Amino acid sequence: MLQDHNDVQVFICFLIFSAFLITGSVRLIESNGNLVDHYQNPDTGLSAFLLNGYGNRVPAEEGRHYTENEDTTVTFEHAEPDPLLIAPDGKSTTWPRDTVTIVVEVTNPETGQIWMDRNLGAGRTATSPNDSLAFGDLYQWGRAADGHQKRNSSTTITQSNSDQPGHDRFITGSEWRSPQNDDLWQGVNGVNNPCPPGFRIPTDAEWNTERNSWTSNNAAGAFTSPLKLPLAGVRSGNSGSIFGVGSDGLYWSSSVAGRFARDLYFYHGRAYMFRYGRAYGYSVRCIKDLSDGI
Repeated sequence: MLQDHNDVQVFICFLIFSAFLITGSVRLIESNGNLVDHYQNPDTGLSAFLLNGYGNRVPAEEGRHYTENEDTTVTFEHAEPDPLLIAPDGKSTTWPRDTVTIVVEVTNPETGQIWMDRNLGAGRTATSPNDSLAFGDLYQWGRAADGHQKRNSSTTITQSNSDQPGHDRFITGSEWRSPQNDDLWQGVNGVNNPCPPGFRIPTDAEWNTERNSWTSNNAAGAFTSPLKLPLAGVRSGNSGSIFGVGSDGLYWSSSVAGRFARDLYFYHGRAYMFRYGRAYGYSVRCIKDLSDGI
């Protein structure tokens, strides 16, 4: 059950005496606007728990809840994950999804597509093309949200021979996975889809349609579009260094082209669809999956 309250989507369960579960929804924020993982109703004493991508409750010791325009610190006893809970999209998942980025939907009236309003890992919607708080993470194509996407993650030259490397390091070299797997980010149930439940990586065609709706075919058009795409830079697949911050925007699609993957690239001069090596770290912006009619 995915509820929408004040444009922030959260999924929670109320726990009564650690036994009987019912569902409900509440807005969970900190004073800095970040989503937290639990809430305790001061009137009823019921505790609410967010679910992670595996459908398990995310344990925490302390957090904040939102009530009448002020934040109040609350505490409650530690809760262990419940293996019987199902992920918010009703499907079991076995890979790490992003569970940090707040889900706020934005619709492009020109295309009719619904997107997240910020990059995965971003703290807010971009307020300018150079808004560092809106840059977010940099993903290698096809990898899950296993920690490698963090801008300060360590590197390794050891390639993975599986879809989940089993660590949080950014893998440098010509490829992060050998042999390649073309089916890691395809659709909402993609093997390593890092997007929150109900969202997926956009296709090359979806990105191109979005680009064609901009008022100008460059970074200015990317930012003034409903998606407000920032110039978040890129992480080199060869060295692991980050460059192009404030000057280049590169966003992965789910589409592949031979040994490369397709992406949207824009800078101050122009924007176009391109293809590049899958070991590079690009931004990810998730699109809502409408295949089931929701």
